[in-house]
Amino acid sequence: MKSEKASEKEIFSRLARAAEAEGIVLTYTNKLFFLRLLNFAEQAEYDEDGELTVDLSVQGLSEALRIPLRTSIQSLSRLTACGALCRIEGKKTFPRSSTITTINKIYYLKD
Repeated sequence: MKSEKASEKEIFSRLARAAEAEGIVLTYTNKLFFLRLLNFAEQAEYDEDGELTVDLSVQGLSEALRIPLRTSIQSLSRLTACGALCRIEGKKTFPRSSTITTINKIYYLKD
């Protein structure tokens, strides 16, 4: 059973609150990266915990989302720091290191 996705406005609001709580500055581009990642990941399947998971390098994500590599690195770092994303295996942002990126569903599902 798939849950309904929150509006972009609600997603942006949730991201802003989480970033503020952690003292992280999220730019509009960082939030746009999150939305594009979410749209990309929705085409993948949910794992057994109901999480959307993408297994790509940072460079792969950059290319898939059509966002510059430098911006992708910054976005991944900031979104991970505020809890919107979880990155496992190689938390470094070296472009060729493959990492599993999990999107925290509390940021994109309707309440």
